[in-house]
Amino acid sequence: MKLKYFLLSALLFPTLSHAQSPAALIGLTHSNYSGSTFVPVDSSWLSYSGGRASDVKTTKEFYPSLQMTPTGDAGTFNYDVWAMGTYDTAQAWNMTAQHTQVFDSANSNMLLSNTYSAPDSSGWMDVSRVNYEYDSMGSLTAQVMQSYIASNWENVTRLEYTYDPAHNITSITNMVWNGSTWDNNSRNVYYYNFLNKVTSSLVQAWNIGTMQWDNTEHYIYYSHDNNVTVDSVYYQEMVAMNWVTITKDMYANDGNNDAIAHWHYSGGILMWADSTVYDGMHNMTSQTHMVWDTTSMMLVNTKQYNWAYNAAGQPVTYLSASWDNSGLWIYNNTDMMTAYYYSVDTNLHVAAIANSNIADMQLYPVPAQNVLNLNMTWNQPEAFTVTILDVQGRVLRQWAEPATASYTKTIPVMDLASGNYFISVKNSTTNAARQFSVVH
Repeated sequence: MKLKYFLLSALLFPTLSHAQSPAALIGLTHSNYSGSTFVPVDSSWLSYSGGRASDVKTTKEFYPSLQMTPTGDAGTFNYDVWAMGTYDTAQAWNMTAQHTQVFDSANSNMLLSNTYSAPDSSGWMDVSRVNYEYDSMGSLTAQVMQSYIASNWENVTRLEYTYDPAHNITSITNMVWNGSTWDNNSRNVYYYNFLNKVTSSLVQAWNIGTMQWDNTEHYIYYSHDNNVTVDSVYYQEMVAMNWVTITKDMYANDGNNDAIAHWHYSGGILMWADSTVYDGMHNMTSQTHMVWDTTSMMLVNTKQYNWAYNAAGQPVTYLSASWDNSGLWIYNNTDMMTAYYYSVDTNLHVAAIANSNIADMQLYPVPAQNVLNLNMTWNQPEAFTVTILDVQGRVLRQWAEPATASYTKTIPVMDLASGNYFISVKNSTTNAARQFSVVH
C-alpha cells in the first residue's frame, strides 16, 4: 500500500481508535457467511504487560488533526504479542503469524519495535520489523522498515516526520534503502489553520534529475467552520503542470458534528454515497452504502454495516449485510462478521491483569471449538483457583492448582454450548478474568 493512500484514509474515513481502558482487547474473530451461518475464518489474541492495554472504538473522527501524542503514533495497539491464526475446513485453529512489540523501559507506552514472525518447522521465523525513533521530547521522528534475510536485518524503507510548533505533522518523507544510504522517494506535506486542522495536503515525488520535489497530487479540504467539520474534499492530480480535479467528496454533518452523509464524485459524476447513524457516544451504529444506478438514475442500496457496543462504547460485533433488490437486507457469501473480546466484564467485578500478580495471561484460540489453551506466567509462584463461568456469572467448572511460576493447560470445551464465557484466576492476591467464546 502506498503511503498516500494510507494517509488519505486516515484523513477522510471513520477510523478505529485505540486507547488505555480497564477492559483490554484480548481477541477478535473474523467470520464469513456460508449458506446459513457465519463461519470463523481467522482469529487473533493479544497479551500485555507493564500495565498496558488496548481497546477499540469506532468514532466520528473521519477528519482528525495529524497532531502527535508525546509518545508518537506508534502505539496503536499496546500489546506485547499479537498472535494470529486461521481455521481449516474442520474448524481447527492453526497459528499463522504473530507480532511482538518491545517498549522503552523508562516509558512503558513508547514503542521501540514491532517484529512480524511466521511459524516454521523449528518454531518462529522472523520476517520483518519496524523500528521507531524519537527525539528528546518523545516525539516520533522516524520509522524504519526492515526485512530478515539470510540471518540479517536489511533496511527496506524509512519514514521521517517533521512538526510545526503546535506539534502537527508538517511532512512525512518516504525513503528507500539503496544498499548504502537512504534515497528520497515520495513526500506528503500538510498545511493547517489556526485550529490545527488540515486545510490542504500535497503528495510529492523526488525527481532524481533535478534533485527536487515535484508536486503530483493535491487534497483540498473545504469547511464552513474552520475545518472543525469538513464539507468537501477535492482530490487533484498534476497534469501538464496544471492541477486537474479527479474526485470530489461531499459531506453532511448533524448538530453533533457527526458525518451522517457522504457523496463521492468522479469526473463530476456521482458514483456512490454513504448514510451513517450514530449513538449518543458518537459511535457509528449503522452505515448504508449506495451506488449510482445509471439505468434508474438513482442511488440504490448495496451494503449495510452494523456495529454493536458494550456499556463502555467498545464494539463487540461488526456485521455486514447485502441488499437483495426486493426491499430486504440479507446475508450472502460476501458478508462477514467481526467479534471483539475483552479482558474484563464489569458485571463480574473482576480485576484487570495489570492489578494482579500475573505477569502474562494468554487464552487461545478465540473462539474455541474443541479445546481452549490457557498460558500464564506469575511474578511470584502462587497457588490459585481457575473457574469457568457463563455470562450470568454461574460457575460451570472449577479446579485448584498448586504454586507455580508458569502454567499451561489445555481445557476441553466440547461440552460447552456455543456462546460467550469467562475464565477467572483467583487467589489471595489476584482476581483476574478473561472472556472467551465457543463455536461449534
